[in-house]
Amino acid sequence: MKKTLTFVFLLPFLFFAQTELIVQGEVVNVRKLADVSGELVAKVKRFDRLTIVEIGKEATINGVTDNWYKVKLETGKIGYVFGHFTSLKREGQITQVMKLSEVSLGDCFHLIFDDIDFGNARNVLGNFEDIENDAERDEPIYIGSMFNVTYNNLYTLHSDACSPDFPLELIQTPTIVQIEKIE
Repeated sequence: MKKTLTFVFLLPFLFFAQTELIVQGEVVNVRKLADVSGELVAKVKRFDRLTIVEIGKEATINGVTDNWYKVKLETGKIGYVFGHFTSLKREGQITQVMKLSEVSLGDCFHLIFDDIDFGNARNVLGNFEDIENDAERDEPIYIGSMFNVTYNNLYTLHSDACSPDFPLELIQTPTIVQIEKIE
C-alpha cells in the first residue's frame, strides 16, 4: 500500500465567517484599490496566509467573476487581492450535504465525507477541530453526522510515505473550505 504525507497549508475558517485566506497563485499582486489598475502594494506567494479585513466588491476579470478581498499582510500592509487566486476562489467550489463516513489516523490523517477522502488537504476545521478525536473515541461524536460541506480543488504540498525524507510535490486535491453540521 502506498503511503502518503501531506503538509497542509490550506485555509482555516470560523463557523460564521472566514478570517483568513491562503494564496493559491504562484505569485499574486496585492493592490491599493480593488481594481487591476490599482497601485501595487506587494506581491505574495503561494501558501502565504492573509488576514481578511473585509470582502470587497465583485468583479469580472478575464472572464472570471469573483470578489476582491481587502487583506492585511504579515508586514502590516493593507491591500486588495482578487479572490480567484486564493483559497476562497468561487470557480470550482461545490457545496453539498455529505455524511462523515470515517476519521482515521493510519498512514496519514484521513477525513472522509461520503466517498471523498480529504486526507490530502484538510484544513483547520473551526468549531469542529475536535472531529479528529473521533478516530480514537469508543463512541464517535461526529462519524455518521450530516454536514454542509463546501470544497474546492486547491493546491497543497504532498510527499509519499508520510515522511519528510521524501520530496514534496505540488498537487491539486479536494480541499474543505467550510463545514457546517446539520442538526
